[in-house]
Amino acid sequence: MGQQTILRLCTPIPLPERGSSPIKMASIKQLTFELNSEFIPLDSLLKACGAAESGGRAKTMVTEGMIQVDGREELRKTCKIRAGQVVSLSGMRIHVVAAGIAAVDSATQAGQ
Repeated sequence: MGQQTILRLCTPIPLPERGSSPIKMASIKQLTFELNSEFIPLDSLLKACGAAESGGRAKTMVTEGMIQVDGREELRKTCKIRAGQVVSLSGMRIHVVAAGIAAVDSATQAGQ
């Protein structure tokens, strides 16, 4: 798969507008990754979504404990990430969905 095709699969999720709270939280970039197979290796997911500039950087991020999968620190570089899992890192959260689900979610949110 070419890089343009892979990057197209990562789409931002619109966040609900916040009220006029005096406390401002740092914004976290929310992405949806549409999975077209049974799984994707963690390092490949990080590269595909732009969280890492290269595969080598993605592996380093995992090794350094910078990545969480479903709220738990993940140290396996090629951990199999499947639909329904959430990958988190500093400033970014990636929701992995099965192919076709991302389009349904976007249409549902547009109708709200």
